[in-house]
Amino acid sequence: MKHNLICLATQILLISGIYVIPVNAQDSVILNPNILQAIQKNVDFLEEQITNFLSHEETTIEEFDNKGRIKKTTKIISEYRAVLETAKPKQFYSVQSNLLNEERNVLSAKENGKDKKIKNYPEPFPLKTGDGYTDLFVVFSKENEKYFDYKVKGIEKNKERNAFIIEIQQKENDIGKIENWSWNVRYEGYVWVDIDTLEVIQLKRNMIAVEYKIIPEYIVVKREYFSTRYEYDKVWIKSQFLMLPVIKTIELFQENGQLSAVYKYNYSDFKSFDSSINIFYGDELHE
Repeated sequence: MKHNLICLATQILLISGIYVIPVNAQDSVILNPNILQAIQKNVDFLEEQITNFLSHEETTIEEFDNKGRIKKTTKIISEYRAVLETAKPKQFYSVQSNLLNEERNVLSAKENGKDKKIKNYPEPFPLKTGDGYTDLFVVFSKENEKYFDYKVKGIEKNKERNAFIIEIQQKENDIGKIENWSWNVRYEGYVWVDIDTLEVIQLKRNMIAVEYKIIPEYIVVKREYFSTRYEYDKVWIKSQFLMLPVIKTIELFQENGQLSAVYKYNYSDFKSFDSSINIFYGDELHE
């Protein structure tokens, strides 16, 4: 009890911008409601200000053999276009469609260092893995707060920022399916929050198991696991600085736990645009 009171006092000092001694990494305490509300307020502001945007995207895909060695590396440079959906999810799902409609105009592609021409942009698998907005807006939505437990796990340095780590766990399993994919999982992950600004600077979703089935026979063909990490930074867009996801990393695992592939996306040179302007991209990749 004494330890919990100290931790709660620590959180109150944190929200005041005062630096403190790190919380024991093996312990945790329920997140102070004042801090949670401050984070929610920052996320609400981002949701209100976020705009459709274009950016430069560099994608690196590493595929591994059964011995954990890289067997193929694909590098793709694209013009990336993201249009924010007007209909926001009102109910939480652990696995869900993106809030963004994503399109790409691929400028170049290389496979193991050699120019490569392909027709479709490679995705980890047909199921959407989410985006930096879906996770952030849903997990820190005031309406969805009842679905989660938020606990402080500790404080650490994150890219020259002092940040405290918040563990997020869904209270009940989410069960559902999209097309041929189904899931029975509980959302678990961590966010790193800047001590001074209470802005989310990193979010990591723990591993999720997804089964691929043939409909209507419901024969399990394959089970895969993935974890996702987003890194946020201040980006000048729409005449202001906004905390936007600049790096996205997806790790895919086989049933035996073997890492099968890593997808890493880097975003830069952001530009906003009006969704009423029609921009069309071709289906083919061009060297």
